[in-house]
Amino acid sequence: MYTIIEDASPYYITFTFPGIEDYIEYVNQQPLYNNNDNNDIFRGKTNDYTQINYSVEIAQDIISRLPFSKLFNFKTERVAVLDTPAGNKIRGHKDGLWTKCSYNIPLKISDDKCVTTWYTEEELSDCTVDTSTGYSRGALEFYVRPRTPIKTTTFRPGEFILFNTDIWHAWDNSQSTHNRRILTF
Repeated sequence: MYTIIEDASPYYITFTFPGIEDYIEYVNQQPLYNNNDNNDIFRGKTNDYTQINYSVEIAQDIISRLPFSKLFNFKTERVAVLDTPAGNKIRGHKDGLWTKCSYNIPLKISDDKCVTTWYTEEELSDCTVDTSTGYSRGALEFYVRPRTPIKTTTFRPGEFILFNTDIWHAWDNSQSTHNRRILTF
């Protein structure tokens, strides 16, 4: 059903499954909500990245097309695309206050310049934790000094990523001239 590419536990596991390229092509054809829509589906936009959700119906269809859709409790309201423009990065953070992991599929990665990193609690102990968004924890002073990651990777097309979101992590697309788009569950 799937093949593990890399087991970098506890940070992430990348794997693939038969038909992943067709799956990615299908997802890329689905319409996204945008911030001009008059609904609560759009979750957030910063200067660093945009998160845009799918409608519940499209999210259910995207989930149902996964060969292991019945094995996990995917949340339709959380099926979204993270789009990071070329030249941007996101500070150290932990996702959702109640989220311990995320499932990610790269929808568009055009080079190997976007780097994802993880950090220890001690490395970010000098940072104030911002929970003002209500769904994530950001390290406010992340950029005041150089940080030493405990794990670094560059995700590639054709992978499905089981991602530990409860460890401090960041991504940096500042060296790329291409947007990076990731499907998140």
